[in-house]
Amino acid sequence: MSAFGHCTFQAAYAAPFIMISQNRQAERDRHQADEDYRTNVEAERRIEDLQKRLAEIEVNKLNRIIKLLEGRPVQ
Repeated sequence: MSAFGHCTFQAAYAAPFIMISQNRQAERDRHQADEDYRTNVEAERRIEDLQKRLAEIEVNKLNRIIKLLEGRPVQ
């Protein structure tokens, strides 16, 4: 068997194992990307909730300030 023939045999023998390994890695990468996406979506939802809550607090504080300036009792 020539050196070229030996290399061809090794490549043909190893190819299925390499492809299986690459497919498994691709599946792990897809799974990690899905997890990252879900984490990002949840983080974005929490940030939006916090922004809404902070806006409500700010409005309430401004309303209290206005009442104080107008001389009305603050509750």
